[in-house]
Amino acid sequence: MILTQESAAQGSRGDQGNSWFVAGFVGPQWNRFSSGFVPASGAPVRSEDDATTILSPTGGYYWYDPRKMGHFSFTLELTGAYNVQRISTQIGDRGRADALSGGFTVLFGTVGYRMGAWEPILGFGAGAGFLTSESRTEASSVAIVPVLLVDVGMRYHIDARWSLRFESFFGWTGSVSYSYPSGEVVAGHMLSNNVVVGLGYALGP
Repeated sequence: MILTQESAAQGSRGDQGNSWFVAGFVGPQWNRFSSGFVPASGAPVRSEDDATTILSPTGGYYWYDPRKMGHFSFTLELTGAYNVQRISTQIGDRGRADALSGGFTVLFGTVGYRMGAWEPILGFGAGAGFLTSESRTEASSVAIVPVLLVDVGMRYHIDARWSLRFESFFGWTGSVSYSYPSGEVVAGHMLSNNVVVGLGYALGP
């Protein structure tokens, strides 16, 4: 990731209507390229990195009507995410440190089950990732890749407006190709794990 990314929603602890909301999230992220290669030589490429920080602004719409849907709730949200990290890349028999910048935009949806103030959630999303890499003095072109996200978490409704959300994301991207002045590097599919906490505010119907 992504990408990933997310929302909190409105929420009295009893009946409540639908609402637009905004939210912001922060937390650690772990990215890795499990395989890749250099087209010119066939040398293998493998990358892993330490935990980095991901920032994610989110906005969307929350549906909850206990008279029609029982305990179930739904959201549709647009999520962005951005990080800057140091990543260790092994290319053939030599290693080097690269700086990787990543940004993601994902259309995301969740299904929740309201139990008073607590609400377990499950989410799925798809979108695009925008990745660049810098190696020593070389900068790559922007790699644009498809992104898929799966999410499990918990939403806690503080009151009718404010809520917290705790989530764990797993993200997958399409194959990432970087074009450096000295040649192309195919980094393979990026896998991403994220653990985030967010604060959301319901704007009202």
